Amino acid sequence: MAKNQVTESFNSAGNPLLKDRHIWGFGFGNFGYGALFQIIAYYFVFYGTAVLGLSGTMVGLIVGISVFWDAISDPIMGYLSDFTVNKRFGRRHLYLWIGCLTMVISNLVLWNLSSDLPQWQLAIILAITL
Repeated sequence: MAKNQVTESFNSAGNPLLKDRHIWGFGFGNFGYGALFQIIAYYFVFYGTAVLGLSGTMVGLIVGISVFWDAISDPIMGYLSDFTVNKRFGRRHLYLWIGCLTMVISNLVLWNLSSDLPQWQLAIILAITL
């Protein structure tokens, strides 16, 4: 076998397997989102109940609504991004930029709320930002 000849492994369906560097690259690309999500998930309930003074039921309801909304919006955004044609950003990069900017703004609002606001306003703001 020649030095610069590349051999690929194939799975049972005949498709080429990913190399380790590609697998690690895909995993590392999700690290930032995963870390941010874990921070929000672990700290959000404490923050909502102990810092902002909301009831545990209200915070749990807000988290439940956000999970339900995620289940509805993910397929819709997937459909939209599949049929997006944009010469400058490509199919998905525009949505990644929009998502990045909204995550920054949402986190700034989420973690800088005043506990002096009425409970109903806190609940609405938390539901929107989460």
